[in-house]
Amino acid sequence: MILEWVSYIVFYLLAAVFSAFLAYCLYVHHVHQKYDHIPGPPRDSFLLGHVPTFARAMKSDSLIHDLFVQW
Repeated sequence: MILEWVSYIVFYLLAAVFSAFLAYCLYVHHVHQKYDHIPGPPRDSFLLGHVPTFARAMKSDSLIHDLFVQW
């Protein structure tokens, strides 16, 4: 009986987390569409934007400002 209730709670929690993630993805998509007309470099990642590019630049000990000049 208790195991059954726990399984329902876990299922509803997972459904809530998935729904929240889906809502966040829709929000990010809305923001991307809102500012898509502004010229700039292409995003590396839908959710992270330019963070992977900045991480690669910092790992290779190059200056972030040089990357901005290239863009």
